[in-house]
Amino acid sequence: KKFYKEFLRSDDDFIIEVHFRDRMHPFTVFSFRDELLPGVTRDHVTAVSKEMGSADQRGHWPASRYQIDGYNTVGLDVPNHGNIGNIQAEVDPKKQPRTWTFLIGVKEKGSDIDRKHAQSWLYPARVVVKNGPFQYRGFDESQRSYALHSGEFAETCRLQFDAQNGVFHPVFSIANPGAELLGVKIGKKSLAPDEFFTGAGKDGEIVLLVNRELKGKKTITFLFQKQSPPRSQE
Repeated sequence: KKFYKEFLRSDDDFIIEVHFRDRMHPFTVFSFRDELLPGVTRDHVTAVSKEMGSADQRGHWPASRYQIDGYNTVGLDVPNHGNIGNIQAEVDPKKQPRTWTFLIGVKEKGSDIDRKHAQSWLYPARVVVKNGPFQYRGFDESQRSYALHSGEFAETCRLQFDAQNGVFHPVFSIANPGAELLGVKIGKKSLAPDEFFTGAGKDGEIVLLVNRELKGKKTITFLFQKQSPPRSQE
């Protein structure tokens, strides 16, 4: 117990990884920052303080499909989970709702992408918009994305991306009314189709993942065109 208490006092940022013999290793990243774990201190946290045993088997909806308390299992014929850590906090009724934010993923044995993702998430790049009507609204930890917003359609968005510590697979959430993404440039080089992926956010914004690791100061340019009108069906 002394080791784990000292471990949790050794830093503000942590990665917990579960090692399996022949499958991907799940991991989670958490940090004692009020914007990520409001109301939580080191005294409220235990992490991997013992090996898993029968006392650590838990069951809860939706995996178990039963209305149970989350601290017990009703049988081994349904999925359950194990407890490798615990967080409790003193909840202030005047500050509700409370949201705790973690980064969760899986990795292959021997890979260091958990550390790359953790560093990129906890220490995001500095972003400055260099042209057009776009505004940078900050880094959204819950979506792991850099939020950009324009109140009107714009053909380009150019920004300075200052990633001194490196950013692995940066994600951008881009609100540009009536726009679809044509391409992405880093400096003067256009990214190949397999170097970025796009999707749509819940409010219609463009979600873009750059499939690269960016280090230092980069100029990133997004190119847009007006969305094509839907074709009429006869």
